[in-house]
Amino acid sequence: MSEEAPGDATPVDDAPAPAWAAAYLSPGQLGIDRGLQWILLVYSRRGWDPSRVNVAQRLYVHTVGRQRKHCNPSIASLAEDCGISETTAAAAVEDLEAEGWLVVVRRRRHPNVYRLAWPGDDRHPGDRQQVPRCGAPTKKGGVCTRRAGRGTTTPGVGPCVLHGGTPAGPRVLSGPVEDSVEPQPLGSNEAVGPVDNPPTEQSSTPTAGEFDPNHWSVEPQPLERWTPTIGVEYVVSTSTSTKGVHESRVLAVGDLEDRNARATPAPPAQPRRSSRLRAHTPAGILARIPRYRPLLGTRYGWALIALLKRALAAGYSPEAITRYAEMVIGEACFQEHQHVPELRYALARLRRDADLGHTCRTCAQDPAICTCAWTHDQDITLDAAALERALAALGADPHERAACLAAARSAA
Repeated sequence: MSEEAPGDATPVDDAPAPAWAAAYLSPGQLGIDRGLQWILLVYSRRGWDPSRVNVAQRLYVHTVGRQRKHCNPSIASLAEDCGISETTAAAAVEDLEAEGWLVVVRRRRHPNVYRLAWPGDDRHPGDRQQVPRCGAPTKKGGVCTRRAGRGTTTPGVGPCVLHGGTPAGPRVLSGPVEDSVEPQPLGSNEAVGPVDNPPTEQSSTPTAGEFDPNHWSVEPQPLERWTPTIGVEYVVSTSTSTKGVHESRVLAVGDLEDRNARATPAPPAQPRRSSRLRAHTPAGILARIPRYRPLLGTRYGWALIALLKRALAAGYSPEAITRYAEMVIGEACFQEHQHVPELRYALARLRRDADLGHTCRTCAQDPAICTCAWTHDQDITLDAAALERALAALGADPHERAACLAAARSAA
């Protein structure tokens, strides 16, 4: 790979600014960094398409901005940074190289290498006019670069107004000055005097005048008047159009005080289902448990809902599931992030206790005191032997055991 400058272009890092650059840079700019001089000369190059300047600026950032001698951004990255197409970016690089502002080293399987360069001769448009300067010495030991005769009576010649030039006076309009003209009223060619509206009688009810907004006339128009009304009956306004007519402040019969109020409340756009129905769904069960409520809509929440669906399908009630879940949460046997194992363990304990007959599937209470079996519409088989053993274990005498068995048989 060779990095020799094609033609008469010279890399910026290898040589100072050429002599023709003094025509476009001030004396102070001639002493700054070469990279800054290069971008200032690019900015002073007129007649270019803005895409060329944008690409040159991006290459300046990639080199001088990163304190490097060369850079190798791809055409795609240049186009994306400048907001142009890749075809326009490639054409801009070719134009910069053709005029000598860039040294491009093209590589086959890698992005091109770019170096900033000085053109061999002045590439600025030839129609640039050399404006004469003031040239007077300044207090800092430099030379005034303002235009000759700036602010003086002889613009373009001699020193400026700050260095001995005769200040120019106020500008005087050339040609005769016409006499002052009286202002004419708008909307009419004739002068119209002031018009006084005749006094109107006070009225306790609003009266709408026959006002025509499309008619222009100097005649007085009737005005709509209203007065505070106390103890009088409200009337309906007779105006059929609100254009050009003031709206009465007196309410008509049946009108609402709030202009946005409704005579009847509007139905909700999306009626919500009752909380009673939602409480028996898996999502409703999660919403009832404070620890699991924030998981609704997340992937962990969907895993918990799948477990709850299987539990509901097995015949366990939402109350029993909620009670066992809160019991396991209160034991704090699992870590803060172990939601799924925690609920799985609670459902396993509920299933085990229900299979052993230690808890009720509906209310999660002791079957001995549970009333769910007596309230359900289902056939109950009385186990007299088991009931007799339970009463004997409690220390009941034969008369009490006989009474309890009779009551149980009548209830069954």
